[in-house]
Amino acid sequence: MNIVLNGIRFGDTELCSNQSETLRALVHEQFDPASLLVNPLNTLFFTRDPAVVVGDGIILNHMYWPERDREVALYRQIFTHHKIMGETPVCDLNRSSYHIEGGDILVISAKTILVGISDRTEPAAVESLAKELLTSNKFQTTELIAIRVPSDGLRIHLDTFISRIDHDAFLIDREICNAVDAYSIQLKRSGKGLTITPIDRTIPEILSAACCEPIKVIDCGGGNQTAYERERRNNATSILALSPGKLCVYEENVWTNEALEKAGMELFPLSIDELTKGYGGTNCLCLPLWREDL
Repeated sequence: MNIVLNGIRFGDTELCSNQSETLRALVHEQFDPASLLVNPLNTLFFTRDPAVVVGDGIILNHMYWPERDREVALYRQIFTHHKIMGETPVCDLNRSSYHIEGGDILVISAKTILVGISDRTEPAAVESLAKELLTSNKFQTTELIAIRVPSDGLRIHLDTFISRIDHDAFLIDREICNAVDAYSIQLKRSGKGLTITPIDRTIPEILSAACCEPIKVIDCGGGNQTAYERERRNNATSILALSPGKLCVYEENVWTNEALEKAGMELFPLSIDELTKGYGGTNCLCLPLWREDL
């Protein structure tokens, strides 16, 4: 496992042995023992991207960067051979022609999933996912809601714009509310093919309908424009709900955290530097395997 994580260097193989007797040596192009033959899995801590749990099953994704598909291969081995998880239903999109990443897949309820159309997730991949989930009796999903994710160069997935934090509450980045481009995807009544319908609603209205109740919205930055610009860069909107109303947050996002506390949330803060130097919010770095019914 150490080799898988740290990569393989030329010096770890036989390629560097007896180089003095090779054509490489004669033309002065010997292998450098310190150079990497196989790169390390240095993005493995973004656990939600390669795989996402939906209902009682797992979705294996097709990563945007080809090297990250090796992470998906590790998940496939776990959910194929693990003595506890080996019987898990699998929706395998990894061999699809289209890219999709777990940061763009948000489980809102047992029946409804939000999927971001982003720089990392293509519309065709969302359709492929919908066909797999809606036509399978192994998943409970009855509707996918596709939402266009703003591209601002800082955040690339839907989960950096929307986080469910309680039964009836969401933390939302106002940027995604300002340009709503959303679609409902359901199975046709005949059971063959998909019905895709534009949704003429705001993000809070979409979420309220998905939750079957009115929701409360907490704004990134707590309504402070200066704090918003700073804290959105600190992934203030991508937080991990340990349970409803109990949230793991970054302590540096002071204004957002204050707004959450005023809304009655219990916070478990930690420093950005303590968690990761690879960027991303607390939600980006955790893969929930099992959820209680809300």
